[in-house]
Amino acid sequence: MAVPNPLNDMAAGLSTNSNGGSYMNRLAYDITKKLEVVDKYQELFQARGGIEPPTYREVAAEVRVSHTYVRKVMEELRSETGILDPRCKKPQRLKGPGSRSLDSYDVATLIVLLRQNPSRTLDSYRRELFNATGTITSTSTLCRFWQSGFDTPASLRKPNMIPIDKFKPNNISRAIDYIQLVLSLDPRRLKFADEKSLKGAEIFNRKVRKDPLTGVVKPILTDPDFRNTYTIIGFCGVDPSTVPFFFNINQFTNDSEAFAIAVEEAIKAGFLKAGDILVMDNAAIHVGGENDVLEDFLWDYFGIHVLMLPTRSPELNPIELLWHILVQRLKSINLVATRTMQHRVACQAFEIMKQFTHEEVASCYRHCKYMV
Repeated sequence: MAVPNPLNDMAAGLSTNSNGGSYMNRLAYDITKKLEVVDKYQELFQARGGIEPPTYREVAAEVRVSHTYVRKVMEELRSETGILDPRCKKPQRLKGPGSRSLDSYDVATLIVLLRQNPSRTLDSYRRELFNATGTITSTSTLCRFWQSGFDTPASLRKPNMIPIDKFKPNNISRAIDYIQLVLSLDPRRLKFADEKSLKGAEIFNRKVRKDPLTGVVKPILTDPDFRNTYTIIGFCGVDPSTVPFFFNINQFTNDSEAFAIAVEEAIKAGFLKAGDILVMDNAAIHVGGENDVLEDFLWDYFGIHVLMLPTRSPELNPIELLWHILVQRLKSINLVATRTMQHRVACQAFEIMKQFTHEEVASCYRHCKYMV
């Protein structure tokens, strides 16, 4: 047998192991070599009568590989996956936030804790997890777990506030009656009304990044009257024969008289017409004061029916979503470009609401589960 020449092996980019076998650095043997190791192991085992297995070093000397390689091959053979072809993708190991400290029972426990109290702190999760499962983990691991352990990040968000009286039996019954009624109506006839208080500061309510070199937080230039408050009364609808959003905006406080005037203007403009159903909540300016006869007045003189929303149900009023769109668009305005405008917020809000489209309103209807 020829004696290996290490110099020739190095010139060829090869290395030689202690058993005289050659291998390429950083390159695994192919599947053939693995099967050769297994065959030799079985051969030596049978040669000893099948009683005493050969050592890894004995097999390595015969196949001319390292005993470490033999050990890895035999571990693969005894595993559930069997011998792995190096050309195939290796099975993925468990990875991700908490993969080394949290098992499936820990994850299930954390989900239960979340649903019991969504506002609990990371330290509370850490303590309660230890009490329930005995698992010790850190708050940083739990933070990464909630942020990236699921397809949807479980980050902290500001929740909707739901008054407890929303779930009184009478209110639930009225909500069911309302839903059954609107499902039988033509959505083009449904016109929704609501009011919004718009503060001038909303357009300037933005965070700015501190200058990392100087530590200075640059101020935002505002109008002298940026603390002014404006009030909007709006109506929305998906009737293609009218504008999608009718509104008025002013600086005085909304009351029943202001709402009655807004309804009258909507009728004169043709937004509200015979056969329409005006949907609104039970706010005092809708049903109190001079509007305590508004329902009869609209039906008797204009053929417009009034329908009240269920108690505590702003999620059934699409115009609430339009208010949200309004505020988000106000916050995206280029402040520098509008620096010299007076009543900047009112002017910009006017332009934004004027540009609402039927499709945007219809999208809000669909979000509130109205069949448009």
